[in-house]
Amino acid sequence: MLALKFKASIFARIAAGKIPCYKVAETDEYLPCLDINPLNRKRFDNTKCLLLQF
Repeated sequence: MLALKFKASIFARIAAGKIPCYKVAETDEYLPCLDINPLNRKRFDNTKCLLLQF
């Protein structure tokens, strides 16, 4: 999984599976998930794409 050396950000904790999220899809390199607090409250289709490997 993801080795965390520094104080983990919210995105690193989501990628490590420590914080639950609604996963749209998952590959070895990317984890797209839905935003829980979108700027536009009328639309809930804002997706954040997290990079798992670099």
